[in-house]
Parts: sequence; C-alpha cells; structure tokens
Amino acid sequence: MTPSGFKRPTKTEMCLRRRLAEANELVASFLADATGADVIRERDARIKELEAEAELSAKTINKLKAQNANLQKRRREDREKLAAQRREISSLRMDVRVAHSYGQDLELKLEKTESRRFEWATFARRVARELCDVRAENRKLRARLNRSPQNSSLPPSSSLIKKVHNSRVATGRRPGGQPGHIGHGRKQYVPDVTVTIEPAKACSCCGSKDLMHADKTARRLTDISLVCKTVEYIANASTCTKCKTTMEAPFPEGVVNEQNYGNNIRATVTYLVNRCNVSGANATDFLYEVTGHELKVSTGSVRNFLRVFSKKAEGALRGLEGELKASRVVGSDATHTSAAGKQTYVYTFVNDDSAIYLPSRVKGHTPLEASPIADYKGVLVHDHDRAYYNFGGAHAECNVHILRALKGVAENEPERTWAVQMTALLSKANELAKKARDNGSSAISGDVIDEITSLYDAVIELAKEEYERDGPFKEKYKPEGIALSRRLGTFRDSHLLFLHDLSVPYSNNFSERALRRVKMKMKQSGGFRSIDNGQAPYCDFLSIAQTATMRGMEVLGAVRDIYDGKSDLFTKKPLLTPSPDP
Repeated sequence: MTPSGFKRPTKTEMCLRRRLAEANELVASFLADATGADVIRERDARIKELEAEAELSAKTINKLKAQNANLQKRRREDREKLAAQRREISSLRMDVRVAHSYGQDLELKLEKTESRRFEWATFARRVARELCDVRAENRKLRARLNRSPQNSSLPPSSSLIKKVHNSRVATGRRPGGQPGHIGHGRKQYVPDVTVTIEPAKACSCCGSKDLMHADKTARRLTDISLVCKTVEYIANASTCTKCKTTMEAPFPEGVVNEQNYGNNIRATVTYLVNRCNVSGANATDFLYEVTGHELKVSTGSVRNFLRVFSKKAEGALRGLEGELKASRVVGSDATHTSAAGKQTYVYTFVNDDSAIYLPSRVKGHTPLEASPIADYKGVLVHDHDRAYYNFGGAHAECNVHILRALKGVAENEPERTWAVQMTALLSKANELAKKARDNGSSAISGDVIDEITSLYDAVIELAKEEYERDGPFKEKYKPEGIALSRRLGTFRDSHLLFLHDLSVPYSNNFSERALRRVKMKMKQSGGFRSIDNGQAPYCDFLSIAQTATMRGMEVLGAVRDIYDGKSDLFTKKPLLTPSPDP
C-alpha cells in the first residue's frame, strides 16, 4: 500500500512492496498446496513482522523525511547563504580586482609621481644652484660695477668720472691765502739793459708845452733767448826733426768727432724727452726753432744721448743702491708699461731721499732677485705682493689699499658691519701714530698697542661669525669680504707694524707717488720701442731725477753733472728746499 502524504514512492517503499508481493505470491502458492499450511503460517508471521518493520520503516521514513525536509530547508538556507556568500565573495573579488587594478594604477601613478617628483626635485636643486650662482654672480658684477679708485685698487685713470677724490676733511674755509698769510710776489730780476722812455712834449688834453717833471715809474720785462754757441778746437801738430814722429795736440774730453754736441745740449734733450715726456723728434724741432734754425739734432743723436747718460749714471746708481740697502725702511711698488708692443713692468724702490727704478719683462720673484732688495734686511713696505715676502727682514702692508678695499666691502655688503669697524680702527691707529710722531715720541705705549691688537682680533672674529652665520658659501662667486678678512687675519702683524715702529709708514703711498711719472710717460707716449734702448735708459734718468727732486737739487743740473762725469753728485749739500713731487 502506498503511504499517504507521499506523492512519489521512494526506493525503500518500492523494495518493501516487491518483497510484500513476493510474500503474497508465496502465500497464494501455499494456500493452493495443503501441505504448505505451516509454511503459510510462518510466512504470515513473517509478513506481520515485515509489516511491522514496514510500519516502523514508514515512521522512520517519515521521521527521516521530516529530517530530510529540515535538512533540505537548511540546505536551501545554506545554499541561499552560500549563494549570498558567493555573491558577496564575487562582489568582494570584483572589489578586490577593482582595488587591485586601482592599486596598480595608483602604483603606476605613484611611480610616475615619484619619478616626476625626483625630476622636479633635481630640477629644483639645479635651479636653486643656478639661482644661487646667478645671485652670487649678480653680487660680484654689482661689486665690479661699483668698483672705483675710491673703493678698490683700480687706478684713478679707470674712473669714468674724471674727478680726483680728496679724502681730506673739509674745513669750511675759502680757497686761497688765509688771513695772516704772507704774500709772495713775482721775483724781481736784475735788469741787464735799462731803457729810458722820454716823457710827452705837450699836454694830451690842451696841447700846452708848459709841463712839470713827475715821479719816475719803473717796470721790468724779463724774457729768455737760447743762443747756439759753437767752439772750434784746432789742434796743432808738430814733427820731431830726429825721428820724424808727428804729434798732435790732444782735444778736450768729449771732442772726438768732426761735429760734437756739448753737455748742455745733451742735458736739455734728455730733460725734454724723459722729464717732459716729449718725443725725440719734437725735442729736436723745439731746439731747432728756439735757436733760430741754428741747432739741428737728429733723432739718432737723441738715442745716443740717452745711452751715454745711462752709461755715465752707473756710478751714481750704484751709490744709490748702497744707500737703499743701508736704510731702515724701503718701499717698493710696480706698474705695467709697454715696450715693443709687449707688456713690461717698472719697479721702484724708495726711501726718504732716494729712488731707484728698474725695468723688467716679467713680474714676480725674478726681477726682485736682481733688485736692491735681493739681500735687504730692513723693513720692506709693499702692497701685498706675495713675492716680496721672500726678501727683507720685516714687512709692512699698505693700509690705504686696505681702506679702499674695506670701503668696497661696506658698500657691496651692507648687511655686515665688520668692514666699517675695521676702517674706524685702522684710522684711529693711524691718528695715534701721527700724534706720537708730532710729539717727538720714539714709540707708542705697549698698553695702547695691545688694546688695538685685541680690537683688531675682535673685528676679525666678528667677520668670521658674520660669514658663518649665512652658512657655507657653495656658490661659484663668494663675497669678496671673505678673502679680505682672512688676509687681514693672516697678515695682522704686517698691517700693524707702523704702531710698533714709528719709522715705518702707515701706507705705501710714497712708492706709488714715485711711479706717477711713469704713468704720465705711458699716457703721453704710449710706450717704449724697446726695453734695452728705451725703457732702461728712462728708468736710469728717472732714478737720478727723482732722487735729485727728493734731495732738493735741480734736475737739469743733476743731469748735466752726470754728463760731466760727476758720479758723487748726491753727496753734495742740497741747494734748494725739497718740493713735493707733482
């Protein structure tokens, strides 16, 4: 029988039904056979057992069906949950794929961003360095544009404004002679000729001839006239009657050719060419015209005059070198010139009353080895040329050059104060040295020197702090004040030597003034044709002329004495009062 509540029998039911059908067939067969009653009974019992088992199985099946239904329900729920989880997982996987793709995109973008950031950082660093270099170059160019003879070592000729800077403090007084000044009129020369001017014969107003004699008025007219004077020497000859030897009377010294020039002409031409910076042709033309077309000297003779002067001045120059070597202080400086189209140099060595000029093809240690300071043991004053430190016993730096450099630093670096303080300190030290010299003191107090030295060191330390405060300067162009402050710190004793020894000057200006005539020569003539036949004779003349000027002697007279062969002319007593070199 088919259990109620099942629409479709299960396999178990089908199996039970087959077994029940088989049992019924056996019962039927046993009923037909009388001998099988026992078997039928057994079969019925077995059928009942089987029915009981079937009923039990049906209950079990119902229970199992109920459990199966629950399991199916739970399975459906699990399937639904699994489907939901799968959908969620799928969604999560999609999200993961999207996130992964987005992450890859982000990684690519991040990589590109990092690469771009690195490129921009590199570009920014390069731009920063270039900007720093441009700013530093701008500072340097501004400093170079602001550089002038007043705040650097440039010569005054390089200034676009041709106005000479005067560092003296204005007094407020008007120019010219001050009240109480003793006037100096023109010199009254002794007349060689007296000319009497007759008075008027009649009155210029009414024509009357009745006149009275009034007081006489005298006025003088002074003029010059160059006269060409020629002396002819005739040397008589005599012959010995015994040996027939002919003897001529000796001519005076210097009379060797058929036509000779006297020392006055030589000295005048040498003075015009070297002192007045006139060319040889212009000097000969001047003498030709001023003598009424009588004296005509060739330019070859002019060059010969200069060579003769240099040769005759050797003894006097050796004496000047000996005096320089024996002096306590010697100043030296150099300037560039031109000879044969190439740059050359002129060195000067100066003390209180002597000056020597030497030409040189190069600058540095080589020309100094052949100079008067080669074995000099005194104080050498110079402008921080490092080659000078190989010579001399002590060294003094020119502080005027430093003041100009400090002025340039103060103008180009206004944010720093050390340059202004150093300028004030050096100026104050110079005033103290001047007062000590004026008072006749032989030295300055040691306490004062120690105080100035300590202040000097403090200013150098301040400069170091001010430059370190801005950090290390890595740019190409560094401030000029860094090198200047280090130089002042390294050569402190040389800059303050004038305080320890009052015979040492504050600056090297006396050497620079000695080179002014060389610069005037270069400006007017442009240079020399050669160093041996042009620049060297000029330096010999300048040594004689400058020394004569410093000792109050006449330059033209000194040149004439050299031509006369007087090598000891500088041992004479000065004839004039010393006048400053123009």
